[in-house]
Amino acid sequence: MFLPNIPMPTLLDTINLTETSPSTVTTLGARSVVPIDNRQLPDHVQRAFDDPLDYPPLASATVPGDRVAIALQAGVPQLNQILSGTLSALAHAGVEEEYVTVVVPPGQEQLQSELQDELGSRVSIVVHSSDDIEQLAMLGVTEAGEPLRLNRILCDADLVISIRPAQGKSSHPMPMEPIFPTFADQESINRFQTPRHCETPSQRARLAQESDRCNALLGLSLSMDVVPGPEGSVAACMCGTPRAVAKRSAQQYRDIWGYTPSESADLVVASLGSDPSQQTWHALSRALSVAEELVSANGAIAICSAIATPPGPALKRLKDTADLSDLENKLKNAHHADSILARQLCRILQQHTVYLASSLKPTTVECLGMAPITNEEELGRLIASQNNCLLLDHAHFLQPKVSEDA
Repeated sequence: MFLPNIPMPTLLDTINLTETSPSTVTTLGARSVVPIDNRQLPDHVQRAFDDPLDYPPLASATVPGDRVAIALQAGVPQLNQILSGTLSALAHAGVEEEYVTVVVPPGQEQLQSELQDELGSRVSIVVHSSDDIEQLAMLGVTEAGEPLRLNRILCDADLVISIRPAQGKSSHPMPMEPIFPTFADQESINRFQTPRHCETPSQRARLAQESDRCNALLGLSLSMDVVPGPEGSVAACMCGTPRAVAKRSAQQYRDIWGYTPSESADLVVASLGSDPSQQTWHALSRALSVAEELVSANGAIAICSAIATPPGPALKRLKDTADLSDLENKLKNAHHADSILARQLCRILQQHTVYLASSLKPTTVECLGMAPITNEEELGRLIASQNNCLLLDHAHFLQPKVSEDA
């Protein structure tokens, strides 16, 4: 028989389970969902802006000549369609495209280029520069009295719209907030991505309060969450005030991606799916968080991805390290974008073998302390060698249910 369908660009579709396969193979993935037809998605988005949650229709919230800034987070599925619907909604509200600017996160020059190719000169696409003082404005101070500097385009806009992928509740230490710290100064970004500042629930709650304060000071009143479906599809999108949208999207996300934790497995195979926008180290980190909760003691984890982005500076510190525990401790104060993942990987590698299928060179994977998987035969043999196996379809989206979710 063949593996249950976990679509991805590398391995799982073609693996054949032979007589030597595990006696138990279980799959966890999205519940049955009918995604929004891509051809209808722009109209769906426009209707969401026409009837937002806890907010007047967009046409009632703007006047001719208003400058609109769209703060766009990375990883939004069907992004071109989502933006097309947003621009149509703005045009319907009387906002001319020359007054619209899309701001993308730092380091997203490729995303900027792709959007510019798609939209042409219709709107301006700007990459946020977190260390350029000319691009930053003083918005206020945090409750601790620290300066709160934010992207100048967002601060100067008459209306700011946040668009991000919905994520639901997660134990991952780096949730994606609508605005802050992604579009803040580098000092704030560093603080949010330093492990010692975000590892406990109370620490993450304090960071979330900072983000909420930024939203209030900025006057952010309109946000869109895009709930992902399987294979790059959109299951739902909703627009309204940040609080109302977060509550509604969390419920819909949980209905699609929530699962009841099962018995642990000797091998957990976690797939990132086939959507190119999800082949990121951040998605891998979220997948590891889910897999770690489901693998047995001394069991193994296999991540199946198409990641091609080279490891960042924190991950590179794993190369030839003699003491993972010591490195894990040192990384607690590191403030690189991949510090949380590097520290997480250090901890997991001390208890589990981790395999990685990716578009990276096998030697690069080995330098990170993981075992490379280069073809379907290797993964098939790995699965066949275990007593039981758990397959996670779109592992980075999965959300364990707790009693309050039931």
